[in-house]
Amino acid sequence: MRLHSLITLLAAGLLTASCATGNHAVSFSEARNYFFRNDARQPAGLLIIRSQAELEQCFGEAAFMGKGGEPTKIDFNKRFVVAKVLPVTNHSTDISLLRIERSDDKRLTLVWHIAVKPTPQSYSVQPMKLVVLDKKYEGYRISERQE
Repeated sequence: MRLHSLITLLAAGLLTASCATGNHAVSFSEARNYFFRNDARQPAGLLIIRSQAELEQCFGEAAFMGKGGEPTKIDFNKRFVVAKVLPVTNHSTDISLLRIERSDDKRLTLVWHIAVKPTPQSYSVQPMKLVVLDKKYEGYRISERQE
C-alpha cells in the first residue's frame, strides 16, 4: 500500500512540474500543394493569413494528378494559416515545423528546423511551409525560433 501511495505522489509531482513550465504543445497541420506566387512581395517574417482572399494574394494552388494531389482545403471560419517563406534559392531546402509552444501569456512560438543542402541545384526554388492552426489561437502573439 505504501508503494502505491509513493508512486501516486511521484506521478502527481511530475505532472505538476511539467505544467509549471508554462509551455504547452499546440496541435497543427500542414497545408500541402501550394506555391508562393512570384508576383507576391517577399515577407520579412511570418505571414498570418486569415481568409481565402489573403491566401490567394500570396499563394497559388499546385495540384497534381494522383493520390494527395489536391491542395489542402482550409476552412477559414475555423482555422487560420501561418506561413514561413524563405527567399528563392538554388539549394535544396527543407523546412520542418518541430512543434508549436503555447505560453500562459497568450504567445505561440513556432520552432523550426531548416536544412539546406550545400550543393547547388540547376534550378531555383522558393522554400515555404503553410501551417494550419485552430482559430482559438488567432489572437495570440506569434514568434519563431530555429533549432
